Amino acid sequence: MGQDIEFYFNDMREGGELLEKCQITGKEYPKEDTVEFLGFRVGVEGKLELLRRLKTGAAFPGEMEAARFGPRFVALLVDGILIISMTFLLYALAGISVFSPEFINAISMPDSPGAAEIVWMNSLVEVTGFIIVTAYYTVLHGMAGQTVGKMAMRIKVVNQDGTPLGYRKAFMRFVAMEGPYVFAPFVLLLAGVWDKASNVESGLMSLFWIWFMVDAGLALADREELKSLHDRLATTRVILK
Repeated sequence: MGQDIEFYFNDMREGGELLEKCQITGKEYPKEDTVEFLGFRVGVEGKLELLRRLKTGAAFPGEMEAARFGPRFVALLVDGILIISMTFLLYALAGISVFSPEFINAISMPDSPGAAEIVWMNSLVEVTGFIIVTAYYTVLHGMAGQTVGKMAMRIKVVNQDGTPLGYRKAFMRFVAMEGPYVFAPFVLLLAGVWDKASNVESGLMSLFWIWFMVDAGLALADREELKSLHDRLATTRVILK
């Protein structure tokens, strides 16, 4: 059957019959077998594809195209490496070695002798780091819709209608991305006076990972746009630049 179709089209070319390319599939059809549909010249398959995109909300040619999983994952990885590097720098500036036995013992047993000062310094570093990360996502997304990772992968975050986020929406998106862990800085600031602060912070971190898995799961379930939970809450989308 496939060969018959191929010969059919070849015979038309040899016979000089006018062919027209479908603007959606790229296939060539006799001009009389194409139609103007939704502003595009299409064949049968192209018309069905346009109807599918219209039904699902997928981008039309020339419209915003959703960023796929690969570029988004790499962008997240690049941003994560930058944030981890910044965190280690903050610990170094504070004179804390996170791999030292004293630090590990103090964090695992905050009630042990001499642990209070280390726990308090650790809390200050984590709060400072959280503020910097908040500024990183808020300023870069609000200014250009791109973090360093997104710049590297040529993707950007925009409002649902394609307009820039602005700083207010960028901050809201970051809060939605962090989920329960957004309360962690307030808890950490109480580490010096509240003996349960470390346990509560650990609980918030556990809730964050549950939030993260739900967030990522919704994105993977959305085959058209990969819209995560935080994008749905903030009414934003990630597109190709």
